[in-house]
Amino acid sequence: MLIDEDKIEICKTLDNCWFFNLTKQNMCQEIFQTFNRVWNRIHASSSEKQEIRSDSAKFKKLLNEILGSDEFANFIFLPSLTELSEIYPLIHNDSVVSECNGSPFSLTNAGELPLEKSEQATSEHREFNDYLFRVREKTNNKNKQKFINKLARLLYLVRSNIAHGSKLQYQGSERNEHICSLVYQVLLDLSNIILKNGLYKIAAYGELKQSGMLYTPLVINNNGMYLTDAQVVGGTIDTNNTVLYNPRSEFERTTVQIIEFGKQENIHEIDLVECMPRSLTPFYFQNKLEGFAWIYQRFVQVENYDGPKSLIDRGIAIQDCCMTFLHTLISLRQIYLMRVKKYGEQRKMFFGKLTIEIGQVINYETNKDYSNLVHPLAPNIISLINEIGRSFNLIFNENDSNYPFSHIIDAAIYEDFVLEKKFYNKFSAKAEDDITQKIYLKLVNEIIEFIADWICKQCGDEDVKLWDELNVR
Repeated sequence: MLIDEDKIEICKTLDNCWFFNLTKQNMCQEIFQTFNRVWNRIHASSSEKQEIRSDSAKFKKLLNEILGSDEFANFIFLPSLTELSEIYPLIHNDSVVSECNGSPFSLTNAGELPLEKSEQATSEHREFNDYLFRVREKTNNKNKQKFINKLARLLYLVRSNIAHGSKLQYQGSERNEHICSLVYQVLLDLSNIILKNGLYKIAAYGELKQSGMLYTPLVINNNGMYLTDAQVVGGTIDTNNTVLYNPRSEFERTTVQIIEFGKQENIHEIDLVECMPRSLTPFYFQNKLEGFAWIYQRFVQVENYDGPKSLIDRGIAIQDCCMTFLHTLISLRQIYLMRVKKYGEQRKMFFGKLTIEIGQVINYETNKDYSNLVHPLAPNIISLINEIGRSFNLIFNENDSNYPFSHIIDAAIYEDFVLEKKFYNKFSAKAEDDITQKIYLKLVNEIIEFIADWICKQCGDEDVKLWDELNVR
């Protein structure tokens, strides 16, 4: 079953794709990788996991989770599936073509493939087209399941072709980009089902709200409909003539009105008036995740002496900052792994909802409102976090003592707590005890690893390959 964390991860992946303006092949790769993590988590939590081993089988199971009865009935008539079915020449299995011709399929060698091999290489696409016609004509349980299986096979084939196909032939790559632009729309439609139609919703907080001047022309007269009030993570900034949403104020909450539109074109009309970037974000009601929506926000500027940078330059600058920060994390970890005696004077510190304090026990308690860690080496842990925070603020030109990764630290401590519960139940300890130092060293590693994972995601590296490449253990 899909959980909130799965949905939020898919939301972040889509947002990173748009922010970095990736090619459609890269966008497909990013979404497939996120789906991969989701289907592996579902598989790991399933009682039937011994029966399903291959990624393609797990993908089919994920599609069955996404496409319930109502969702399936609407999904099969979407234009993205029609366009996918009409690709010509049909999508070929590059592995089959390479066995025969010595290279993946391209338009220049299409005529060199024997008929038998051509039918074998295009079987996934032909079977998908066949069952798309069947379910559109009349849906029943049998052909519904068959269609989901055929869709999974075809999408997984594209995923494999992207990963293993040739980049040597420009024409081949041009065709791959065309195929991926259509597959991307299908993946987007699947993601939109998971996000409860979030790609057609806006979180309104200023003049777009019902009480605002723009509500009638841009909502009522633009095929929009008010759904509910909700909250998003972040604050607002008052300027001379408007209000701007700031997502970086992660300890603030902004009340918004969720508005749903019939078509993407309706939202594009609002883009022209707002003249601000929009980001896909989760929204909440009484601290419970209720869905996802677009929200207009201030520009995240990475500036130099010449003024604001372009989108491409800004993306490069952010990645450079992330790289510098990752190197700093490696250095800090080495320093604090050597500090196994009590270091520093800070006895108690608040990091978001997390409190860390010194005490002659090892204890961790958490709920939705607060978390509390007691540890004899708390001054060391507080000092480590403050050093990370100072480095972050210096590298990213920030001056806030409320570090944006505070919730990540709490998650790291919770992870260690789950693995070592026997030592977190008010275990009496002293700073020089072996167990105390063992837990401290694990916490240093966990905190560094979790923050490294978080910063990698800020630059679109969802698999944290950047950290693994830099990190010498």
